[in-house]
Amino acid sequence: MAPRSMWSGTDRPGTGRTARPASTARRRLAGPIFAAPLLAALALVATGTSFGITGARAADDFLRLAVVTTYRVDAPKAAVHVTLDIRATNLKPSTATTYFYFDTITLGLPDEAKAVTASAGGGRLTVTTRARDGYRQAVVHTPRLLYHQTHSTQLRFDLPGGKPRSDSPVRIGRAHAAFTAWAYGDPRLADVRIVLPSSFEADVHGWPDELANQPRSTARGGLRTFAVDDLDDPDHWYATIDASDDEALTDVSLDVSGKAVTVHAWPEDKTWSDRVASVLRSGLPRLEAAIGLPWPVDGDLAVSEVSAEEIGGYGGQYDPSSDEIQVSEDLDPHVIVHEAAHAWFNRSIFAQRWINEGLADEYAARVVALGDGDEPEAPPRVVPVSAGHFDLNDWPPPSRIDDATRATENFGYDASWHVIHELVSEVGDARMRAVFAAASARQLAYLGSTPAETAKTVTPDWRRFLDLVETVGGSTSASKLFTDFVVTDNEAPALTERAAARARYQQLLVDGADWLPGILVRKPMNDWDFDEASTAIDEAEAVLADRDKLRATVADLGLAFPANLEPVYETADSADDLDGLRARLAQWQSAADAIRSARDRLAARRPVVTSLGLIGTEPELEYRAALAAFAAGDDRAAVGGSAATLTLLSGAEDLGRQRALAGTSVGLLVVLLLVVVAAYLVYRRRSRRRAGLALASTVGTAPEAPLEVAFEPLPSPLPSPDPEPEGQRPPG
Repeated sequence: MAPRSMWSGTDRPGTGRTARPASTARRRLAGPIFAAPLLAALALVATGTSFGITGARAADDFLRLAVVTTYRVDAPKAAVHVTLDIRATNLKPSTATTYFYFDTITLGLPDEAKAVTASAGGGRLTVTTRARDGYRQAVVHTPRLLYHQTHSTQLRFDLPGGKPRSDSPVRIGRAHAAFTAWAYGDPRLADVRIVLPSSFEADVHGWPDELANQPRSTARGGLRTFAVDDLDDPDHWYATIDASDDEALTDVSLDVSGKAVTVHAWPEDKTWSDRVASVLRSGLPRLEAAIGLPWPVDGDLAVSEVSAEEIGGYGGQYDPSSDEIQVSEDLDPHVIVHEAAHAWFNRSIFAQRWINEGLADEYAARVVALGDGDEPEAPPRVVPVSAGHFDLNDWPPPSRIDDATRATENFGYDASWHVIHELVSEVGDARMRAVFAAASARQLAYLGSTPAETAKTVTPDWRRFLDLVETVGGSTSASKLFTDFVVTDNEAPALTERAAARARYQQLLVDGADWLPGILVRKPMNDWDFDEASTAIDEAEAVLADRDKLRATVADLGLAFPANLEPVYETADSADDLDGLRARLAQWQSAADAIRSARDRLAARRPVVTSLGLIGTEPELEYRAALAAFAAGDDRAAVGGSAATLTLLSGAEDLGRQRALAGTSVGLLVVLLLVVVAAYLVYRRRSRRRAGLALASTVGTAPEAPLEVAFEPLPSPLPSPDPEPEGQRPPG
């Protein structure tokens, strides 16, 4: 629907044409229909009676009017011919001194009434008319109507069709008819007939809306008649007539950048046809570029000219089921582009009326400004307590504009445009295109590391719009705007729950750093199932705590974090997936702890016995194998290599002790053996020496020496060869 700021005109009773959405509420006329009694001096003299003056109240009480009002549409002459068949009965009895009669009937006619005439019994009656505030007063001068007399009077007038964009609310042409019908007469004595050519498709609706007030339809002789009888409250009843003959419209086919558009105009209004065609040629490509979604219409887009009355007092309307736009005769490019924007902005993308109306207004303003080279028009200033205010989520569907709905419709359009304008200005064109793309593709509002998931079914309501403009668009003002203008009191608690859940979700993103949550968390956030989302966030936070502990350990070891764990977290779609991931993290933590223990043991100062036990082994080889296994993603081999290292280091001390003991025993044996050998050699040497001395004395070749007594020393535990004294080396 077009924004209310697009209508123009003046307020007129019975038609409700206003500068803002046109009203069809008929004002009550200035007093009931009645005939005032006149007194004749001659009669008074003849009867010799006195008389009293009766006023309007007496006339209202005692003049009964039965009226059949007929509205006949004459398309070739662009007029509605109106006939009032009036039967007036005088119910005011005479008295002994006074008799009463009526000789005028006063009626209120539409201000547009022309050619007013009256007749009775085949003779023409005098009619005087006078302009009043919003209507014309007609006084019909009739023959005297005495007590218990009934006279038939016929009043005729025309409602000429106003030219397009004129002040007149009446539109009658070869292809269209739009006007308002009033009723006349007393309660249950008022009938109305509305007659149109049968080629016209007509919507005739009676107000008030009770079933008894709705005209019934019959067709005969090329005419269609709508009739309603015995109205209970004719002073306040009216009917709106919106009729068209599509075969009589002029057609202009356009090819707008490959988009097929057909403009259907009134035959009398080539100006409108040319203007609409020009606006659409430039506006549609700009709309498509600004919104970022492809042209959504399959086949032709039909754009038809109608009167504001025909579409309930609005400037335009779009029917997505038939891809048909109806635009009033006003030549406002904002209205034209606004309605074209509804090809994108309708219930297929967002359900709430205020979202689509606000978006259509905002993008129409931007596109029109691009064409004119001006700054885009800003929405009217509005605050949450402006006249007619209500929560935008409570905005009802469009209905005919009247005095009761005008203020709320004004506020609805103004507030909707204000909220959308603030959001688009903050988010920017590029991000808004991303919002529209996500909405059109039914993507989840909360994104993960994988391509955005799509839902088979989505509820495209205000909650989804809020999520998209915040998570995809990056808006920080949306929640306050929704609180101020959009949500009802019943919906407000949901916003509070959402704020708490989003705070936890944002903290999860911070804690996750490069790890984005899986659909297990994001789907309930998208669905506003915050209890389930909270449970999933708890589980995800536990995983991140385990991850952070493992990260600290591997960083201390100078190792890379296992690469196969992050995808499990980011694709988790069940609690079992996260439980399994925690088990894997625990396994990796065990492997890292084992490597750290092995590293620390290798780097520690070793006792002598441990070094003795490691002779002939290389524990670093097992440690390096454990590191290689960890880097290769084999946590079991990493644990095995670390365990082998620790086992080797732990066993080396015992082995060193064994080796030390064995070495001591062998050393003692060697020392003992050396002592024995040394003793034997000393003994043998000395034996040889003694034998040599004896042989020399026998032969007598050597000088005599005194006899020396030698004692054999005890064996020493650390033997060393004795140096022989100089001069005692045996000869030879």
